Amino acid sequence: MNTEQETNAVRPVEQEIGSLRKKASKRRIGKRIGLLVTELVLLALVLGIYWGVNTFATLYNRIEKPTEEFFTIGEAQTRIETVAVTKVVQVESSEGVTEIQTEFETQVVVETPALPTIVVTDPEISSEIVVHVDVTKPTVNLIDEVVASRMKGFKTFVVFGVDARNNSTLLRLTQGDVCMIVSVNLDTKEVRIASVYRDSYLEGTTDYFSKLTDVYCNLGASMTMSALNRNYDLSISDFVVVNWKVVADVVNMLDGLDIEISEREAGAINEEVAGIIYATGLESTTIEEVAGVHHLDGVQTVAYARIRKIGNADYQRTERQRHVVELMLQKAKTRSLSEILKIVNVAVGEIATSMSAIEILDLAKDVFSYSIAETTGFPKYFKTNNYIFPTDLVSNAAYLHQFLYGTADFTPSTYLQQLNALMTERMNAYLSTH
Repeated sequence: MNTEQETNAVRPVEQEIGSLRKKASKRRIGKRIGLLVTELVLLALVLGIYWGVNTFATLYNRIEKPTEEFFTIGEAQTRIETVAVTKVVQVESSEGVTEIQTEFETQVVVETPALPTIVVTDPEISSEIVVHVDVTKPTVNLIDEVVASRMKGFKTFVVFGVDARNNSTLLRLTQGDVCMIVSVNLDTKEVRIASVYRDSYLEGTTDYFSKLTDVYCNLGASMTMSALNRNYDLSISDFVVVNWKVVADVVNMLDGLDIEISEREAGAINEEVAGIIYATGLESTTIEEVAGVHHLDGVQTVAYARIRKIGNADYQRTERQRHVVELMLQKAKTRSLSEILKIVNVAVGEIATSMSAIEILDLAKDVFSYSIAETTGFPKYFKTNNYIFPTDLVSNAAYLHQFLYGTADFTPSTYLQQLNALMTERMNAYLSTH
């Protein structure tokens, strides 16, 4: 056999071997692709499970919990102690400065043996005040079983609306421009709302007195709630803090509100719209500056609720804010429960609260049964000169308890009576020189 014949004989064998090699290579590539597809499917499955679990957990875990000030009613170990309290007030007059010293005893809850401190700068007296703070559970200084018994059968919480452009300063270091005490009768589902004026003079701590809005900025949500408890013989344990965006988002999810406004109010809304768009990142437009019923979106509604220079200043502004709450409740009652839960799901990611998601859902499920029986501004009796001074804490507390709980036989605690005397002295000293 010559060389050409050998070559011709070998060629088919080589071709067959080449074909087998190609087939083997294709099989290896196919296996690799198959393994890769399998890995991708498994990865997608894992990511899907993670996404599903995370989405399911969102409603229960998205609430921004206070990091420093979080009030919980739990099984904390506490003890009640009677302590002596000494308060010194400096009163300026033409004869100079006189110190008035008041001594009394009160009962306090002791949570922990050592408390952290914060330093507050009080612009009114241009000095620093060291405030001892229990950062794990703010104490309700007043221990009064009668006070607690008055509130049985009601769910009471405080809603703070803050001038915060984002969630980072919800709990503190921002002005508390809205303060609503909300009382829900758990039997009748009647809701009563008392708006506490932002300039109300308040005992923030035993060493710090200022406007409500400044007390919130300096001491935060939970301590401001505790201050309201001490100043008015309350025993509120929960709060909710909202900013502009969450209000606008909820109104938008309700497809807006129909609000009757004046021509001047329409102009004031237009002045605010651009700033709120910038702060929230939401879309909106100005409205026609004419009197009548306007359909307002979320941004426009926030602008309406912020109007302060038209009408009777903060007194009328709180009326507008309560009116917005009433309209939001009315609109919510026209939605299905699933739609309500979607709104709650969005809202809980944008608020700060002491309530758990379960507690919020428990309130939300009864939205169709709620009715706002009455709203009011507070304090009821006051004098004003830069501050809104409650002229008599006891009378105001009696009015508030009657309004929120129907209490006809209010009896002030010893602490409130002592604080009333001190607040009256401070009010008179300030008004005599301003």
